[in-house]
Amino acid sequence: NWVSILFRPVVTAINATGQVKYISIVNGTIYILVLPVSYVLLKIGFGPTIPFILNIVFLVLGHTIFTMIIVKRLIPFFEIKRYFVQVLFRCACVTILSAPVPLLLHLLIDDGIARFIIVCIVSVVWTACVIYLLGIKKEERTLLNKFVSRRIINKIFKK
Repeated sequence: NWVSILFRPVVTAINATGQVKYISIVNGTIYILVLPVSYVLLKIGFGPTIPFILNIVFLVLGHTIFTMIIVKRLIPFFEIKRYFVQVLFRCACVTILSAPVPLLLHLLIDDGIARFIIVCIVSVVWTACVIYLLGIKKEERTLLNKFVSRRIINKIFKK
């Protein structure tokens, strides 16, 4: 689940404080609440997708509100706004901008193995470009460029 993955570093930071019970109680309660609320909504006529929707809504609310309250209480110097801007916003941008090009190719090319191969290759290359341009900071790009340059130089001069 994308939401859980994005907040995993925050949960790990909370666990590092030794106060595992708080985050466990919050996350456990959120996961358990999905079942009775889904049951009630299904009984009154909502469709079968409602448990999935509730799971996403509860996870987002749980992580964005309760996890952040806990992390701020246990780690006062943790900057929530900075985390949202530098981590969550970047990840959302990469996710949103990575999808259109492969999706467009999927829709434009006739069904078959060629479409599969083209869409796979373009997906990897396009996503890598989006990550390089938007997903990583300037300092990280510089480090990546140096690393790749060293690897290429080493390969050339080893022969």
